[in-house]
Amino acid sequence: MEVKCINNAASDNNTYIITQNQHALIIDPSCTDGRIQSTLSPLSVDMIFLTHGHYDHFTGLMPLHRKYADVPIYLNAADHGLAAGDPPLFGNHNQIRIDPLILTDLSEGTIHWQGMDIDIYHMPGHSPGSLVYHIGQYLFTGDVLFDDSIGRDDLPLGNGMDLRNSLKRFAMFDGSTIICPGHGPDSTMDQQWKTNPYLMHIHH
Repeated sequence: MEVKCINNAASDNNTYIITQNQHALIIDPSCTDGRIQSTLSPLSVDMIFLTHGHYDHFTGLMPLHRKYADVPIYLNAADHGLAAGDPPLFGNHNQIRIDPLILTDLSEGTIHWQGMDIDIYHMPGHSPGSLVYHIGQYLFTGDVLFDDSIGRDDLPLGNGMDLRNSLKRFAMFDGSTIICPGHGPDSTMDQQWKTNPYLMHIHH
């Protein structure tokens, strides 16, 4: 399995492309400059995963949807409204929106793909439908957990208590797990327990 991170410098959003046996998954397609498409060109695209419904995480989605119209786009149903711009993020009524009809609801569970398990965890707080994806040694955390920080809970439909409860669940992951966040650099779970001020008070 290989993981490629494509960063959108304008918003510091990370798009992840996971490949296995010439097949690909996409997590949070946020780049619009063609780098996603060029990476995918020799591959068979199987699924697109969104970590949550904030538009900066899917600014590059619609060109992919037009090219790969039969590829499912997964997002927890609790965030379908956010993805449709209801309520708008930062009061931006001109934000990119997704028609919920093209989305497939995804709840906590496991998807089998190319001989691997994709474990999905529902971790609300930054948004009500935030999902974290565990694939191999990698944990794709969206805006729940960053390098030495966490996602905001003061945006529309955010909830601080839910976020704190979600953070406690990271104790289940091995220390060598590689954290791949929605913004910023990667890290490891061990490093976050040592240096992330929002995790240091959690017993694990």
